Amino acid sequence: MGIQHIFNLVKKNKTLENRIKDQVIPSQPYTTEYIKDLIEQKSEQTQLSSSEINNNNVLYFNALKSNKNDYISKFDDINLDMIYNKINDKALMISGDFWGIQGFIFDGLAKKRATKIIRSRSANVQIINFIVSKIVEEMFDGDTVLIGAGKFLILAKHQSNWQDKLTFIQSELDNFFVNNYFGRSGLILSATETSVEVLKNGVSSDKSQTIKQVFDNLSYENEMNKFSKFNFHNRKSDSDFLVNSFENLSNHDEMCEFCNLRIGKKHKDKNSDEVVNSCDICQSNIDLGKELVNNNQFMRVVKNSTNAIQIMTVNNINYGLEFYKTFDTLESNVKNSDIAIFNILESTKENINTSWLEKMPKLKYWSLSSRIPFTKDTDYNFYRPKTFDEILGNSSGLMALKADVDMLGDTFKDFLYDLDAPFKKFIRLSRELDFFFSDYISSLIAKDENYKEKIYVIFTGGDDVFVIGEWKEIIRFAKDLRNKFHKFSNQTTTLSVGIVMFKGGSLKDISELTDDAEKRAKSVENNSRDGIDIFNYSMKFSQFLNIESEFINIINALPKEKVTSSFLYRLMSFARMSQQSINFKNKNTNQDNEFFVEHFLWKSKLNYTYSRNIKAIDEIYNKLEKLIAENGEKTIPSIMMAIYRQRESNEKLFTSKGNINEIN
Repeated sequence: MGIQHIFNLVKKNKTLENRIKDQVIPSQPYTTEYIKDLIEQKSEQTQLSSSEINNNNVLYFNALKSNKNDYISKFDDINLDMIYNKINDKALMISGDFWGIQGFIFDGLAKKRATKIIRSRSANVQIINFIVSKIVEEMFDGDTVLIGAGKFLILAKHQSNWQDKLTFIQSELDNFFVNNYFGRSGLILSATETSVEVLKNGVSSDKSQTIKQVFDNLSYENEMNKFSKFNFHNRKSDSDFLVNSFENLSNHDEMCEFCNLRIGKKHKDKNSDEVVNSCDICQSNIDLGKELVNNNQFMRVVKNSTNAIQIMTVNNINYGLEFYKTFDTLESNVKNSDIAIFNILESTKENINTSWLEKMPKLKYWSLSSRIPFTKDTDYNFYRPKTFDEILGNSSGLMALKADVDMLGDTFKDFLYDLDAPFKKFIRLSRELDFFFSDYISSLIAKDENYKEKIYVIFTGGDDVFVIGEWKEIIRFAKDLRNKFHKFSNQTTTLSVGIVMFKGGSLKDISELTDDAEKRAKSVENNSRDGIDIFNYSMKFSQFLNIESEFINIINALPKEKVTSSFLYRLMSFARMSQQSINFKNKNTNQDNEFFVEHFLWKSKLNYTYSRNIKAIDEIYNKLEKLIAENGEKTIPSIMMAIYRQRESNEKLFTSKGNINEIN
């Protein structure tokens, strides 16, 4: 029997239908393959050798290999015990939290240039997070036990001067974010004291501290630190926190055409003749975005390299990125002083030879899954990200999708109340979720011919995902994502999805609108979650699927030439009237007669429209009337999708030429 899947320990949501009972899911060696096999319910099992465990360099990809019939992987079992022995007694738990991620990615993003730097800005969140975790590790001689989605968690031996060390690093980070990003985003460090005894057993022997209290204390410190970002009241003068980007402005200088926040310089694209006016930060993002799509296999994070793409400076050390297409060129350049190596291409995960890392115990080896549509510029023979116009093609529009796991905090709390190795189980659950959202989703998109050409991954990791793409592929992806996650989680928990359709506008505004849609999806049926909000209509995801399936069957049963746009628009009007009548009945409030009569006439109007324009009243009509009567305006998304599909099939499209380029 294989290792127990951690979601077998999660309390099942009894409201979920068709949940899987008592299912044991095996573990697999690599992130993407592991998740794939979980979902497809394969039963292969691999073992992790002791030599791999002792080599603290290549553990992360192997973190889910099995040790025995247990809920804890061999990695966590042995690695955390090694950390416990290193700490011995009193411990520090240190967290990092990258706040303002949405602003970091979208603020100031200029129109027409979005696809050049969105993915690199998103990747920078992950890269900066890794760099800072490494800085904290070195300062405290600690070990990172969790990292992803703009957060990290480090365990270290208790030190009397730990507060001074943390304050120093925080000050350096604050200077970086204020000087380069005007304090619109940042990374907060927090810490709390605990002991190995509590980490191992979930409670101290004298009952004075529990593992839940440790996490509660850390969460409290993090929230309090967010109320005093950058510690402005401790700064000595205005010059300590006022950033004047225009101090050295000349008459010939212009604003950066990508961010509109900093002074730009003329930069000529090394792969083409294009000259752009970009600031140093945006130019680094442009260069990073190109490298991420130009068939590189590895990304090396280095210190003080003049050849590297510069990312950040902390404590007078410059951290940058270098890229390699082959393992041989990487191996010949890597140094023990390097921060990390990122694996970029899916194909390298299975065959990478990492024995050479054994001589470099401090070097980390991670994955940077990246999935954006790209195309080859035939004029200059290089790859570049597709523009939104190219992703749109002849479709009716683009959609933005955000999704995250419902009530995840309650799931984690279940493990923190468990006194049987709670911290190891907590880490295991965090790792599995991050693997699903970071690696598996990228792999899912990369291996689907339509997804990889039509979906742009803005952000995915931790327990959420944000993508933009052609509207039909986004809806198909939403169904696919929900189905895969339900299988992955043994249907013990759910996720909610918010979808917004657009043709232009600010990407930051689109992101915020999608946030609102996701919140509405979570609030369906008295906050019961497992919802979807699409075209500004919210419902349970299962209801959306049922309505769509039934409506498609009804439309397909009607004469194609009779199902006109006019007929479909009338159905939407009837659906709104039906909803008003449903609301009237449910609220049981007194309305004037005109309102009451108007909205209860929809059935007779539907009867007239159907018999006059389609055919005589029949069984199909009865199904249509019942569908609208039972679901009201929740049928509108399915009707709207039918309208868009009809337009596209008849080549009566919204071309939006010029509108998509208004995205910024």
